[in-house]
Amino acid sequence: MPNIILKQNFPDMYKLKRDLQKLCTGPGKHYVVKAFAPWIFPDYIQNLVILDHDLWFRVQPTSLFAEFEAFSKTQVLGAVDDIMGPELYRQAPLRTNGGVQWMKLSQMRSGPYLGGLKHLVSSRDKIGYLGDQTLITHMSSLYPDWYR
Repeated sequence: MPNIILKQNFPDMYKLKRDLQKLCTGPGKHYVVKAFAPWIFPDYIQNLVILDHDLWFRVQPTSLFAEFEAFSKTQVLGAVDDIMGPELYRQAPLRTNGGVQWMKLSQMRSGPYLGGLKHLVSSRDKIGYLGDQTLITHMSSLYPDWYR
């Protein structure tokens, strides 16, 4: 469904997503679609929490939305630390797990986030094996002010 929305309503975004997928190694290319959530979801949705399907909760998942209160004006994306971080990302300042993500969609739609995605495609840097997870880690080293 997300690919259909992008392809029909935002063909330029769909092409950009496909170009990003070409930079992925391994199965992670399918998860890069999360980076395009600002254009997949309607404009009235300003904040989004993305969760992997295999998470277990001891608290109400809705409590995760309180995390947005701690975001600065420049932060558009947050993710949890990856417990395998040092092994997966030796040089990266931020080592994320894509299984829990906070997105400020309204700021991502109107801010420099799109330019960052385009810059990454034009640089031809490999994103890595885990798709959105390694994309966040890579972009956090390029644009540290965007991440919480």
